[in-house]
Amino acid sequence: MAFDAVFCQNCGASVERSLPPVAFGKFTSIKPSRPLGVTILAILSLISGVCLILLSGIMLTAGAVILGMTTVWGSLITTILQALAVVLALWGLLQLVIGWGLWNGKNWARLITIALAILGIITALILHSLSGIIVLAVSAIIIYYLLRPHVKTYFGKGIEPEPTEKTTSIVV
Repeated sequence: MAFDAVFCQNCGASVERSLPPVAFGKFTSIKPSRPLGVTILAILSLISGVCLILLSGIMLTAGAVILGMTTVWGSLITTILQALAVVLALWGLLQLVIGWGLWNGKNWARLITIALAILGIITALILHSLSGIIVLAVSAIIIYYLLRPHVKTYFGKGIEPEPTEKTTSIVV
């Protein structure tokens, strides 16, 4: 008899498991598949991270070229470009990490994405422009989507449906 044998509570017959249980959230079950919207957000985050890192490299290169001009303004512009390049590179790394977390169902990535969307809404309310309206709409949609029950379940925070068959595990 296996150590993780499962038996029906009604008749006591042995029940076959097609897949072993995986720890997920508060329950033990099979982790749900990644929702399409989460896949899209993860891919967009990864693309954004790569683009920001590439842009920071271009800015560092441009700063080096400007520094070659050896003017007072050239060194000031170079310093500003280098500082912006570092900020963009760090933001790009953060986007890569968030994208990886979303792809792999890490709840911290979902929470960070929600927090960034809230910051987007606050920024949109301050801007009062067409781009602000677009940011407001996209951020609101992201927050709404990431708070949907099936998405929360993928990240291990939703309520899973109850099993249809009553089973008991016996550990020897």
